[in-house]
Amino acid sequence: MESGRTAAEVAAHAFARADAASRERVLQSYNTRMKQDLGGYYTLGRHFATIIGNPEVMRLATKYGLPRTTLMKFLLKIMANLAEPGGKGASDRIINALSKIAPDA
Repeated sequence: MESGRTAAEVAAHAFARADAASRERVLQSYNTRMKQDLGGYYTLGRHFATIIGNPEVMRLATKYGLPRTTLMKFLLKIMANLAEPGGKGASDRIINALSKIAPDA
């Protein structure tokens, strides 16, 4: 949904331009915007998906992680990009820090 929102914003800015060359330049900014807005988050997501794609890791995570509500809420925030950018909670701060240090997608 976030990529769709960004696409709509870029398209609206492009349509506001008077000539085709200007519109094209604005449309070309989409990839840059996505990397700036979500690049680190997507990198974290790719690594997380790789880790849980391992059947042994998933078996252990299901057995030991699932019963821990705090851990599951944290993982949901990671998977659904629900961390608040200026959030004061520990999970928000951890996820935002990891997203910032992770290389862009």
